[in-house]
Amino acid sequence: MRIALLLCLVVPSFALSPRAAQDGFCATLKDVVSEVSPNCTLAACNPNAAQGVLVKCNPEIMGEKLILVAGMDVCGNPPGANITVGDASLGIFKSLQIQGQGKWDVPGLSFDIPHIASAGVTATYDISTMSDTFTFTLGLQLCGSVVWETVCLPLTPVSIIDISESVAGLCDG
Repeated sequence: MRIALLLCLVVPSFALSPRAAQDGFCATLKDVVSEVSPNCTLAACNPNAAQGVLVKCNPEIMGEKLILVAGMDVCGNPPGANITVGDASLGIFKSLQIQGQGKWDVPGLSFDIPHIASAGVTATYDISTMSDTFTFTLGLQLCGSVVWETVCLPLTPVSIIDISESVAGLCDG
Protein backbone atom coordinates (compact mmCIF):
# COMPACT_ATOMS: atom_id res chain seq x y z
CA MET A 1 0.00 0.00 0.00
CA ARG A 2 2.80 2.40 0.84
CA ILE A 3 4.48 1.81 -2.56
CA ALA A 4 1.28 2.58 -4.52
CA LEU A 5 0.77 5.82 -2.61
CA LEU A 6 4.37 6.89 -3.27
CA LEU A 7 3.99 6.26 -7.02
CA CYS A 8 0.84 8.38 -7.16
CA LEU A 9 2.69 11.27 -5.59
CA VAL A 10 5.78 11.03 -7.80
CA VAL A 11 4.29 10.46 -11.26
CA PRO A 12 2.13 13.63 -11.49
CA SER A 13 5.00 15.89 -10.41
CA PHE A 14 7.29 14.31 -13.02
CA ALA A 15 4.70 14.71 -15.77
CA LEU A 16 4.37 18.44 -15.01
CA SER A 17 8.09 19.05 -14.53
CA PRO A 18 9.32 22.29 -16.16
CA ARG A 19 12.54 20.45 -17.07
CA ALA A 20 10.55 17.76 -18.91
CA ALA A 21 8.59 20.47 -20.77
CA GLN A 22 11.85 22.18 -21.74
CA ASP A 23 13.48 18.92 -22.87
CA GLY A 24 10.42 18.06 -24.98
CA PHE A 25 10.32 21.55 -26.52
CA CYS A 26 14.04 21.45 -27.36
CA ALA A 27 13.90 17.93 -28.86
CA THR A 28 10.92 18.87 -31.04
CA LEU A 29 12.47 22.20 -32.04
CA LYS A 30 15.73 20.50 -33.06
CA ASP A 31 13.79 18.17 -35.38
CA VAL A 32 11.68 21.03 -36.79
CA VAL A 33 14.71 23.24 -37.49
CA SER A 34 16.61 20.45 -39.27
CA GLU A 35 13.55 19.44 -41.37
CA VAL A 36 12.09 22.86 -42.23
CA SER A 37 15.32 24.85 -42.41
CA PRO A 38 17.96 22.54 -43.95
CA ASN A 39 20.70 25.19 -43.81
CA CYS A 40 20.09 25.80 -40.08
CA THR A 41 21.00 24.12 -36.80
CA LEU A 42 19.71 24.52 -33.28
CA ALA A 43 22.88 25.68 -31.49
CA ALA A 44 21.43 26.22 -27.99
CA CYS A 45 18.09 25.63 -26.31
CA ASN A 46 17.22 27.23 -22.97
CA PRO A 47 13.76 28.70 -23.65
CA ASN A 48 13.43 30.34 -20.23
CA ALA A 49 16.59 32.42 -20.71
CA ALA A 50 16.68 35.69 -22.63
CA GLN A 51 17.83 34.78 -26.15
CA GLY A 52 18.29 31.22 -24.88
CA VAL A 53 17.15 29.55 -28.09
CA LEU A 54 19.87 30.02 -30.69
CA VAL A 55 19.51 29.03 -34.35
CA LYS A 56 22.43 29.40 -36.77
CA CYS A 57 21.92 29.34 -40.54
CA ASN A 58 23.99 29.56 -43.72
CA PRO A 59 21.43 30.55 -46.37
CA GLU A 60 22.19 31.30 -50.00
CA ILE A 61 19.98 33.94 -51.61
CA MET A 62 20.33 34.46 -55.36
CA GLY A 63 23.93 33.21 -55.22
CA GLU A 64 24.87 35.30 -52.15
CA LYS A 65 26.13 33.18 -49.25
CA LEU A 66 25.02 34.71 -45.97
CA ILE A 67 25.25 33.94 -42.27
CA LEU A 68 22.22 34.34 -40.05
CA VAL A 69 22.02 33.88 -36.28
CA ALA A 70 18.78 34.25 -34.33
CA GLY A 71 18.78 34.33 -30.53
CA MET A 72 15.14 33.95 -29.52
CA ASP A 73 13.45 35.02 -26.29
CA VAL A 74 10.72 32.37 -26.45
CA CYS A 75 9.17 33.08 -23.03
CA GLY A 76 9.42 36.88 -23.26
CA ASN A 77 6.32 38.98 -22.93
CA PRO A 78 6.20 39.82 -25.76
CA PRO A 79 8.58 37.29 -27.33
CA GLY A 80 11.48 38.70 -29.28
CA ALA A 81 14.76 37.88 -30.93
CA ASN A 82 18.13 39.33 -31.76
CA ILE A 83 18.94 38.58 -35.38
CA THR A 84 22.35 38.97 -36.94
CA VAL A 85 22.77 38.80 -40.71
CA GLY A 86 26.13 38.94 -42.39
CA ASP A 87 28.39 38.16 -45.29
CA ALA A 88 31.64 36.55 -44.16
CA SER A 89 33.39 37.31 -47.46
CA LEU A 90 32.75 41.04 -46.92
CA GLY A 91 33.29 40.88 -43.15
CA ILE A 92 29.96 42.61 -42.56
CA PHE A 93 27.61 41.55 -39.76
CA LYS A 94 24.63 43.61 -38.58
CA SER A 95 22.21 42.92 -35.73
CA LEU A 96 18.69 44.02 -34.89
CA GLN A 97 16.49 43.41 -31.86
CA ILE A 98 13.02 42.43 -33.12
CA GLN A 99 9.50 41.97 -31.79
CA GLY A 100 6.24 41.56 -33.65
CA GLN A 101 6.48 41.70 -37.40
CA GLY A 102 8.32 43.87 -39.88
CA LYS A 103 10.99 44.29 -42.53
CA TRP A 104 14.61 45.28 -42.15
CA ASP A 105 16.95 46.47 -44.90
CA VAL A 106 20.19 45.05 -43.54
CA PRO A 107 22.78 47.87 -43.24
CA GLY A 108 26.09 47.10 -44.89
CA LEU A 109 24.40 44.55 -47.11
CA SER A 110 22.34 47.32 -48.68
CA PHE A 111 23.34 50.49 -50.48
CA ASP A 112 21.53 53.67 -51.33
CA ILE A 113 22.05 56.33 -53.97
CA PRO A 114 19.70 59.06 -52.65
CA HIS A 115 16.71 59.79 -54.89
CA ILE A 116 17.95 57.36 -57.58
CA ALA A 117 18.42 53.74 -56.52
CA SER A 118 18.93 51.31 -53.68
CA ALA A 119 19.55 47.59 -53.40
CA GLY A 120 20.35 45.00 -50.80
CA VAL A 121 19.25 42.25 -48.46
CA THR A 122 15.85 42.63 -46.79
CA ALA A 123 14.82 40.48 -43.81
CA THR A 124 11.11 39.91 -43.23
CA TYR A 125 10.12 38.62 -39.79
CA ASP A 126 7.16 37.73 -37.59
CA ILE A 127 7.54 36.60 -33.96
CA SER A 128 4.66 36.03 -31.55
CA THR A 129 3.06 33.78 -28.97
CA MET A 130 -0.67 33.13 -29.21
CA SER A 131 -2.67 30.42 -27.42
CA ASP A 132 0.49 28.80 -26.00
CA THR A 133 2.10 28.55 -29.46
CA PHE A 134 5.40 30.33 -30.16
CA THR A 135 5.78 31.30 -33.83
CA PHE A 136 8.86 32.74 -35.51
CA THR A 137 9.30 33.13 -39.25
CA LEU A 138 12.18 34.86 -40.93
CA GLY A 139 12.78 35.23 -44.64
CA LEU A 140 15.40 36.95 -46.77
CA GLN A 141 15.37 38.39 -50.25
CA LEU A 142 17.39 40.72 -52.45
CA CYS A 143 15.51 43.90 -53.31
CA GLY A 144 16.35 46.79 -55.58
CA SER A 145 14.65 50.10 -56.30
CA VAL A 146 15.12 52.56 -59.11
CA VAL A 147 13.30 55.85 -58.55
CA TRP A 148 9.68 54.61 -58.40
CA GLU A 149 10.00 50.85 -59.06
CA THR A 150 10.99 48.20 -56.48
CA VAL A 151 11.76 44.63 -57.45
CA CYS A 152 12.61 41.80 -55.04
CA LEU A 153 14.07 38.47 -56.03
CA PRO A 154 12.80 36.01 -55.38
CA LEU A 155 9.33 37.59 -55.47
CA THR A 156 8.55 36.31 -51.97
CA PRO A 157 11.15 36.04 -49.21
CA VAL A 158 13.08 32.77 -49.03
CA SER A 159 12.00 31.14 -45.76
CA ILE A 160 15.06 30.69 -43.56
CA ILE A 161 13.43 30.02 -40.18
CA ASP A 162 9.87 28.76 -39.80
CA ILE A 163 8.99 27.67 -36.26
CA SER A 164 5.58 27.11 -34.70
CA GLU A 165 5.78 25.16 -31.43
CA SER A 166 3.73 24.74 -28.28
CA VAL A 167 5.11 26.43 -25.16
CA ALA A 168 2.32 25.13 -22.90
CA GLY A 169 3.77 24.55 -19.44
CA LEU A 170 7.15 25.88 -20.56
CA CYS A 171 6.97 29.57 -19.76
CA ASP A 172 4.79 29.40 -16.67
CA GLY A 173 7.54 29.54 -14.09
